[in-house]
Amino acid sequence: MSSGINPYKAVRALALAAVMAGLGATAMLAQDTAPPAAGTPPPSHHRMGGPGGDRMIDHLQKTLNLTPDQVTQIKGIQADSRSQMMALHKAEQDKVRATLTDEQKTKFDQMQARMKEHRGRGPRGNGATPPPPPDASGTQPPQ
Repeated sequence: MSSGINPYKAVRALALAAVMAGLGATAMLAQDTAPPAAGTPPPSHHRMGGPGGDRMIDHLQKTLNLTPDQVTQIKGIQADSRSQMMALHKAEQDKVRATLTDEQKTKFDQMQARMKEHRGRGPRGNGATPPPPPDASGTQPPQ
């Protein structure tokens, strides 16, 4: 009798979630607070639906000569994977929180709020663009 859950998909989704969580934690720990040098491209965001995902599709399209239908299908696959990873991450957070004491839950919630605030900064989170770098005189150009 089958339970209706495909074990291969479940293992793949869990592995993907673990990799993404590890990458996120690594990125947070390896943050560079110095502003990028003039002319330096913005950092790459390797999320599947973000700029990194678009670059992946561009690369596949050029390398494999994808049809427009294939591009659409791949974008759908990425969106589906992203929603599965978000659901797994939420479930993981809920399970972790359930193991904590009341005092730990308070700290955990504060930690989560700080991470959410951090993710909400800059172009990805709220659509705001950072101000342009100062010109040679050290003053900000008009916006």
